[in-house]
Amino acid sequence: MKPKVSPKIIRMVLITLLIFFSGNAFSSDSDESPEKTIAALQTKIPEMMRQVDVAGLSIAIIQNSKIVWAQGFGITDYESRNQVTENTIFEAGSLSKPVFAYAVLKLIDQGLLDIDSSLSSYLPVKYILDDQIDKVTARMVLSHTSGFPLWWPENESLKIHFAPGERFSYSSEGFVYLQNAIEAITEKPLAEFMKKQVFEPLNMTNSSYVWNDRFEKQVAFGHNQLGQEETPWKRNMGNAASSLLTTAGDYAKFVTAILNEDGLKPETLKEMFNPQIRLDPNCIECIDNQPGALSESLAWGLGWGLHLSGDETLFWHWADNLRFTSFCIASRQSKSGVIFFTSSCNGLTLGDEIAGNIISNVKPIFDWLKYERYDSRAMIFRQTVLKKGTAEGLTTYFELKRSSNDRNESISENSINELGYILLNIDRVAEAIDVFRLNVEEHPDSWNVYDSLAEAYAAQGDKERAVNYYSIALRRVTEKNQKKRIEQMMQKLTK
Repeated sequence: MKPKVSPKIIRMVLITLLIFFSGNAFSSDSDESPEKTIAALQTKIPEMMRQVDVAGLSIAIIQNSKIVWAQGFGITDYESRNQVTENTIFEAGSLSKPVFAYAVLKLIDQGLLDIDSSLSSYLPVKYILDDQIDKVTARMVLSHTSGFPLWWPENESLKIHFAPGERFSYSSEGFVYLQNAIEAITEKPLAEFMKKQVFEPLNMTNSSYVWNDRFEKQVAFGHNQLGQEETPWKRNMGNAASSLLTTAGDYAKFVTAILNEDGLKPETLKEMFNPQIRLDPNCIECIDNQPGALSESLAWGLGWGLHLSGDETLFWHWADNLRFTSFCIASRQSKSGVIFFTSSCNGLTLGDEIAGNIISNVKPIFDWLKYERYDSRAMIFRQTVLKKGTAEGLTTYFELKRSSNDRNESISENSINELGYILLNIDRVAEAIDVFRLNVEEHPDSWNVYDSLAEAYAAQGDKERAVNYYSIALRRVTEKNQKKRIEQMMQKLTK
């Protein structure tokens, strides 16, 4: 007997298809004028924001190296209900990195830093006690080949995980190391250095790497995975990797400066966009991954991700601090680009739809980033679980599964696993177990699903089940580092 599909799921799927096909009508490959594209985005952005609970979004579009449109959508916070504009302050997260990279390259142009010299030679003391620290250079940090982890792990010593320069692994910690060297060279704190090198020359009057009290009435509040509002981080110490506060309008000024080749010597600018390392399609943090076949089109330059497509070079970066998400992309050849900031952890689910209206061929970038689209089945499942619980969420999952015969529309192991960890991180442990058990049922040959389920049982205090599932994961896993980690977890549980 043919399984029944609920009317609610049919409506959800029809809405998804309608949004998808209406979105494609305004792609950058069409003959639509910029005015029509902007008009389409003005209508569509609020619809997309409502679908995944994005409270605020600010966007700027560049064409022919000029800012042609900047607008805000939504509100800054629930209490004031102030409207977001192009001058609303957002936490830029990792979009801090390209701006810092630009300033570092200016310092290199001034002869104050050698891009290929050991950074330890600029520091008064050893940064970490690791034999490989003297090999790390500014080039390696800016191209994420330093061997540093993403962040310094709690309760562990900082170490370099592979030979510097050997391969790519995205690292914020490397940028902090380079920041220390820059502060030693210039004898200025990061915020002051960035103000003099970048913000004042480019008239970025609403940007800073530390909190400024005048931002109080302009700032957006972040929103976590449950849509709960969180007050801004008011940092008094700058962090080159993550602490930039800025606006879409200001960030667009920075991007147009690069497109106009302002501020850097031609040879330095060329080096910024020269592929330093090719990316592994299967990882962003690649400390534990031995690289396989590398991407032919995706690479990293100095401070920017690169997408090389024919004669066109796209430079791009993303940001996600679990409260704010943002994206920037531009074409060196067409001199066009788009920047958007959101005050939601779900903002990057809108990324390929927004960026694809301005820049052709963004899909490989978002495939690498692995963010679900706002209208995907995985997002429908995730939003249902987070808002209504796992009982209704699992019903939705199987109804969605029955309504599709296309494997490309299936909800991936990674998406289910990510949802489980969202639940685990917000202390909905029993629901996390439900989701991880679903992943075990759907992907029984994967070692990782058993590892995740074991972690959830350990968090619940059920040591027996945790050890059992860690044992299954251990029998299936092949990576040495993962084997060692699982063995250590089992030892802790059996003491």
